[in-house]
Amino acid sequence: DKAVRLDLAEPESLRFQFLCRDRSPVSYFSFYLPSGQGWYSASFGAFSSDDWTTVTIRKTGTRVEERPGGWGAIDTIRISAWRSEDRDTEFFVRDVQATGGGGSVVVVRGESLAAGPGNDLDTACQYSGVVAERLAETGIPFSTMSDLDLTAQRLEGKRLVILPYNPKLPPEAESLLVRFLQNG
Repeated sequence: DKAVRLDLAEPESLRFQFLCRDRSPVSYFSFYLPSGQGWYSASFGAFSSDDWTTVTIRKTGTRVEERPGGWGAIDTIRISAWRSEDRDTEFFVRDVQATGGGGSVVVVRGESLAAGPGNDLDTACQYSGVVAERLAETGIPFSTMSDLDLTAQRLEGKRLVILPYNPKLPPEAESLLVRFLQNG
């Protein structure tokens, strides 16, 4: 664990350098970003190597666990190695950077659905991921933003907001989007 104070509401991904000279005792690695009462998480593999490897964790590739408070309130970075053999090894991390995002387009990921019943959250994450992939393929700069992170300041200068699957928005986000539309 590394205690941090990160506002990742607008960047599209986190990138870092990773080194694990002997990965054989590890089945896979997990990457966690705690926020509020929940987590954003992703898994990644890494090959045993004497060279640093670049790992990129895309926001749209993360799972939502429990009830996170949004990407704007990340307080820890955690990387876990999941054991496959009962032997010790070590890994190193350096040069953690937020990357991507920006532009005049925002894709709103319906993460507030984590507070409700059903599997709408999985659907919201899946659909926002598909839209983000298509935008990336076309080279259109965009940000994927949680509906928990929407603010007037973050929408300033944006020209298009895409809601891929957002059956229920927090009242604050709904009000912000109404004002966004009224402002042209």
